[in-house]
Amino acid sequence: MNSPGGEVTASDLIRREILMLQQEKPVVASYGNYAASGGYWISSSASRIFCSNSTLTGSIGVFGTVPAIGNALRKNLHVNMVTIGTNSHSGMLSGIDPLTDEELEWYQRHIDSIYENFVSLVAENRGMEVAVVDSLAQGRVWSGVDAIQNGLADEIGTLMDAILYVAKEAGLDKFSVVSYPEVEEFSLRSLLGKDKDKKTPLVQMPYIVRYLSWLAGNTYPATMALPEAIFFDWQ
Repeated sequence: MNSPGGEVTASDLIRREILMLQQEKPVVASYGNYAASGGYWISSSASRIFCSNSTLTGSIGVFGTVPAIGNALRKNLHVNMVTIGTNSHSGMLSGIDPLTDEELEWYQRHIDSIYENFVSLVAENRGMEVAVVDSLAQGRVWSGVDAIQNGLADEIGTLMDAILYVAKEAGLDKFSVVSYPEVEEFSLRSLLGKDKDKKTPLVQMPYIVRYLSWLAGNTYPATMALPEAIFFDWQ
């Protein structure tokens, strides 16, 4: 995990997939530079959490922003926007007009509800009291060392430490590591957008000669005999 967080729905969808995976096998988390907000939402259910001394951990909190650019458009561009809807709150999130007091109150309740859900799922996942998690939350960010002391993580360690822990728990002496998503091997052929068939010419030879001649300040001799193509694949 190496994430500062993100959108609530996306975080919860990923968390749901991890919970489904945990029905089949244990899931261990390894934290990199940060596992904050949505990053912690995703991974707090892991059976064991490894982090570094300085991993930015937690940030159990929620915020939302609603732009209100209507006044700026009127003042600077002399553009007037008129919102027409089925009721007085239809344009609430249009980004044109500021929220009314009633709308701000609704939005705050929505944020509070998400926060309470966040705190509750962390408490359940980490076996802690809701009040204790709330005292550690409220948007606070903890170092890895502090996160272990307050129960938000389990152990100082690297990704390799987490892998070795999993292997030990599974009783494996020999194992291999597979990373997803798979990264396509880089080559000059892939850089040039060529297919993997090495029978396809990678570069047309006349273009190379003309380019090298141009670099040298020479004129390409039109009568020079050249092979049509060159087959090579530099890694």
